Amino acid sequence: MPIQNPNVNGIAAIVERMVDHPATAAVRSEALKLRQRAVALDGMNSNRRPVDTPAAHALKVAKEARAFDKEVTTALNRALFSHGESRQRLERRIAEKVNFKIDGDDAREIRAVLRAMKPADRVKAVEKMVEEGRGPELHAVVSGTELTTGIHDNLRNAFRDKFVAKHAAPELEEQQRIEDALESFVAAQRAAGKFVRELTDPGKLADIERADAAAVAAAEAFSQSLQP
Repeated sequence: MPIQNPNVNGIAAIVERMVDHPATAAVRSEALKLRQRAVALDGMNSNRRPVDTPAAHALKVAKEARAFDKEVTTALNRALFSHGESRQRLERRIAEKVNFKIDGDDAREIRAVLRAMKPADRVKAVEKMVEEGRGPELHAVVSGTELTTGIHDNLRNAFRDKFVAKHAAPELEEQQRIEDALESFVAAQRAAGKFVRELTDPGKLADIERADAAAVAAAEAFSQSLQP
């Protein structure tokens, strides 16, 4: 059955675009369940049973919508937890690859050598560290200061970013997938919130109840008018 509500259509479109990847499997699974539940609620809202009055149907749907809202909150918490775990695992993998561990006397010696160089030679030396994947030596540079290395803070940070991009490229790509997955889930969660608010709007429910009561009263009055 076609989806009727635009917010549910939005949820379905968002989830459909989510990439199926091991790193994002847990968050995507939560999004798939959210979509399934939203579509089911949309179907319920769009198909009133003949035995239900409009008011009874609206109240029944509102009850289900409130239950759905709680499920969405729980799913968001699970998605955030899974995202956090994925980030931690990825950060550990990046740390192992770049091997930024050197410290103490060795680090101080590297910084001293750099300070003694001409600025152009200093930059070339650090660029060579990046190209050759010499993580411990680069760590001595990026963990220092402008005073101890002779290299401006922004440039040291740029060298660090370049090193990670060169020697942990797959992990950075995976990191982007993880962030994209959470961003998509949050977007779907927001659309779900709008859907719930539509179905539980107190003003709309009151209008439906008043219209239903008026219809019942009119039917009773008509029935009585037919009596001799």
